[in-house]
Amino acid sequence: MALTHRQRKKLAFCLALMLVLSPFCTSAARGEDVVTTSDVVVTASGYEQDIREAPATISVITRQEMENKSINSLADALRSVPGVAMIGGDTGSISIRGMQSDHVLILVDGRRQNTSSSTVKGGIDSGLTTNWMPPVSAIDRIEVVRGPMSTLYGSDALGGVINIITRKYSEKWSGSFTTDATIREEPGGNQFGGDLYVSGPIIKDKLGIQVWGKAMTRDEADEIDGMPRHRKLDGTAKLWFTPIDGQEFMFSYVNARQIMNQTAGKNLAEGSANKYSFYDRQEYGFNYSGELPKGKLEVGTYLEEVQSFGSSTGTPFLTNWTVDAKYNVELGPVNLVVGGQHRYQKLNDPDGYYSTLTSPGQSTDGGKVETMEEALFLEAEWFVVDNFSLTGGVRYTYNQDFGGYWTPRGYAVWNFLPNWTIKGGVAMGYKSPTAAQLDPSFGLPQRNGSITRGNPDLKPELSTNYELGLYYHDDKLRANVTGFYTFYKNKIANTGSRGFQGPDGEIIMDPANPEHPLSIYYNINGARLGGIEASISYDFTPSLTATANYTYTYSRIDNASDNPYDFKYASAEGARLVATPEHMANLTVDWKPLDNLSTFAKLAYRGKEEYMNWGQGGSLQHNSEDMVTIDFGLTYEIVDGLKVSGAVYNVTNAKRSNDDSYTYPEDGRRYWFQVAWEF
Repeated sequence: MALTHRQRKKLAFCLALMLVLSPFCTSAARGEDVVTTSDVVVTASGYEQDIREAPATISVITRQEMENKSINSLADALRSVPGVAMIGGDTGSISIRGMQSDHVLILVDGRRQNTSSSTVKGGIDSGLTTNWMPPVSAIDRIEVVRGPMSTLYGSDALGGVINIITRKYSEKWSGSFTTDATIREEPGGNQFGGDLYVSGPIIKDKLGIQVWGKAMTRDEADEIDGMPRHRKLDGTAKLWFTPIDGQEFMFSYVNARQIMNQTAGKNLAEGSANKYSFYDRQEYGFNYSGELPKGKLEVGTYLEEVQSFGSSTGTPFLTNWTVDAKYNVELGPVNLVVGGQHRYQKLNDPDGYYSTLTSPGQSTDGGKVETMEEALFLEAEWFVVDNFSLTGGVRYTYNQDFGGYWTPRGYAVWNFLPNWTIKGGVAMGYKSPTAAQLDPSFGLPQRNGSITRGNPDLKPELSTNYELGLYYHDDKLRANVTGFYTFYKNKIANTGSRGFQGPDGEIIMDPANPEHPLSIYYNINGARLGGIEASISYDFTPSLTATANYTYTYSRIDNASDNPYDFKYASAEGARLVATPEHMANLTVDWKPLDNLSTFAKLAYRGKEEYMNWGQGGSLQHNSEDMVTIDFGLTYEIVDGLKVSGAVYNVTNAKRSNDDSYTYPEDGRRYWFQVAWEF
């Protein structure tokens, strides 16, 4: 039975109240002398440490948590993480704390994966980066840092960092094979896939190898703006060499390919032109990790090449070359990390998507644009006393277009009582515009005919961020509540498909294409974001655990009026930055009644959304309905190493979409089956 709007609001309120009060009620009934172990993380500080001591708000998703669920993309893996929202339904991208997806840095083993400069905007290519991740069998854990990490990771970490950490090679030969299928009740959209993982030593204790691959095919959904026909194929090979203890070298190669198709009468309206998109990414990498007499040195370099083309996109080719280095040393009560980074990016699109503009006063180099950024950083964690630490860091970034910029951060962690911790800090965020956003000789076609040109007067995006959290942890209960607030300046937007008027009131037409209105990137002067994240997990028995979380997110555009042509976006002022719901909540129960049988059930609430739709000329868009979904599933181990799993997702077939905006419908009821063999 569907819940009414009033019942859904009551459900969200009750979940939030339970999350805030439960740690206090439980601690009164239990002793506070219990000390337990917890997860070890690396993303928050650049070195291994207990998650409770990490100077950041961080969540960890383990391989074991993902193995018995349908995880076909990074978005699937993160749906229950507090503070994380999916923008645009099941084809969408990832937002952290109300920041848009290109402010979220995605890493695999510390290497950048975001390649938005080479992919097509929105529509068929929405969420390309988040549609890819290694198979679950190759993953050790996923670490999600909420809040800016520009000090350690640089420009793209304005909203947060997602680090997918893969397994190291096994000391003995082992592997796994998995095949799965997802069947929808609605016509089309069925999905089939499989993955393989193999790892083992070539020379004991000296030379090891890992190989994994993944394939997926999904039929085109029979609904307007639904999931397109989708084909994914990717593979990774890693070679590990350890000549002596403490000195490790790793060579890697990654190839990931995606193909998408949309046809008239299914994804597209009758009479529309069919669309397709091809995306191919290759990465060559080298890493060194060495224990020195004092400290640990890590150096890595990787070359990434991304080719994409489509029915209306040209052939953009992106080259990224990155060199990273960091040195970690303990100096008494101080843990010091120093490092640097060099990044070079070249975008080449001579004949298409980023179409070249030639007009008086503007130059073009045939569809090529290059950018270079270098940085040095230092961060120190000082254990003032055993239960109190201070972390301070600063990064100096030099961009060839903007010169130098400093991004500091400060953080404190206080274990003020057994099992109780307070964390909080202040951090600056920084993101420089992409090369295509700066160069006026590049144009981005929009849905209604405008061409968005680069703007050489763009300023870097800046933010000042505050957070404070309270944590409780014992052998059965884990709970926390965190508040955050952000001042955001110079958000980069564009006037989208609506041509803007100059001071004379006339629509400005594109100089190279006079029949099309001109659009431009520009900075929004000011915005604010804030919210509360709360979560709780309780082990009723060793085999029964319940986990719940609630997120409240607030954002507001304060000033959207200033731009090079005095185009007024008065309707944007007061609107939300991106399409994240104000309220979200999740409740998951994991139960293992038998040694070889595990089950889960999940209730998810997503509130209504209201946001500025830049791509439709500054109109205010909203999804007027909130939504509740229910999932449940089980995994049964037939014999040692052989498991079968099944689940029903969105049991009540809840759906919502807005045909008047650029949102995409969520999947309805669907059935998932998997067979997994470990050997």
